[in-house]
Amino acid sequence: MPPPPPRVKDDMTGRQFIASVRNLSQPQIEERIFQQAIRGNMPSFMRPENFYEIAVSGVIDGAQVEMRVRVAPDYFAIGSDGDYVRVPMSPLLARRLADHFGWVLPTSRIVDIVDEQAGLGSTGHMDFNAAPDIAKRVIDPETQKRVSARWNHREYGAYEGKWMMSPQFTEEQNKMIQEQIEAEHERMRRDNPENPNIPGVSDVLRAGHKKDIIYHRETVARRTVCIYHPRVQSVNYVSHEETYADYSHAFRAVDDSVEVRYIERDGSRHSETLPMATILNDEHLYRLLSDHKIDIRRQYQPRIRNPKRSMIDPTVIAPQEERRLPPPRRRA
Repeated sequence: MPPPPPRVKDDMTGRQFIASVRNLSQPQIEERIFQQAIRGNMPSFMRPENFYEIAVSGVIDGAQVEMRVRVAPDYFAIGSDGDYVRVPMSPLLARRLADHFGWVLPTSRIVDIVDEQAGLGSTGHMDFNAAPDIAKRVIDPETQKRVSARWNHREYGAYEGKWMMSPQFTEEQNKMIQEQIEAEHERMRRDNPENPNIPGVSDVLRAGHKKDIIYHRETVARRTVCIYHPRVQSVNYVSHEETYADYSHAFRAVDDSVEVRYIERDGSRHSETLPMATILNDEHLYRLLSDHKIDIRRQYQPRIRNPKRSMIDPTVIAPQEERRLPPPRRRA
């Protein structure tokens, strides 16, 4: 699979991209995201050489097994290192991007590991900004009032749902995330005036500020998206169809190749590199990275619709033998 090409200096920044899709439909936005991604318009943390290695170990069938998985330090984003926006997407687009670049999506267990190990960094554990908090900062252009004036905190209706899926919410939540990161950087500068040691965009594994789109065995039959957040929301595979995306949904890229190290009962050691599909479908190995076996090849596949039948398009319907109509009956 090809790595992301180098970003071109004149590519759109995150703010320019959000402005360009503000009035587009969700399918149009997702196609724009894909086209920007394949041309390389992504911050440096989306480059495989900057992926962060996480590790998990356990005993499987009598052997001590350690797996090393490489994940993007942050969620998928469009733009430059200095101006990027984390873009929500449907699981169908996440799968399309993963297939193009040789990535996979995480499982709930991988999300847990990322969250645990992100907490070891100074700015790794992020707060989640919920929709009502974002609504307090977004102005409705029709009423010139803050969206929160009509926000229902108990039940999301059509008005709330529209805003949750809007580029305005995506942009505002991204600003709130960046404000949190900058506040932490300012604290580090204040506490260490001689050696502030401010981390760069690719130096910290960050988690908590989005809900992850994950693999789950139930999504295949249900044709739904499964999302998960270790500290905010349990595994949810029943709420939304597979084309749905709102401000909170995010895709963390995971390298498809996993290094697996073994220490056998007799003390012998060996290692191998396996694709994620092999591990998650193995009778024993899946236990370190998932709560259940998953055939990820069937996850979030676009529907193949049958062509509509046409009486005038011979490419749609195979030609049939000519039928001879019976002669008209004469009236007595």
